[in-house]
Amino acid sequence: MFNKKMKPATKGAILISVWMFTFGTFILPYVMQAIGSEDNYFDNFWARVAINIFVWTIFGIYIAYTNNKKKAKKQING
Repeated sequence: MFNKKMKPATKGAILISVWMFTFGTFILPYVMQAIGSEDNYFDNFWARVAINIFVWTIFGIYIAYTNNKKKAKKQING
């Protein structure tokens, strides 16, 4: 899945995105239903999956990018 030319930030973005997508799409709805917060999640399940793929990928890339930026600054400043 990961090749040697891939930057660590890119690997991190992919892993974060996959984790957030899995948690937000498949695990969190069951938790929300268990506490009675969300009852109709599975009405438009595939539409939500399509939207969540896009949203969680963007958020994962953003988090990995800002994390990489902070690490680079830390290395420069010592």
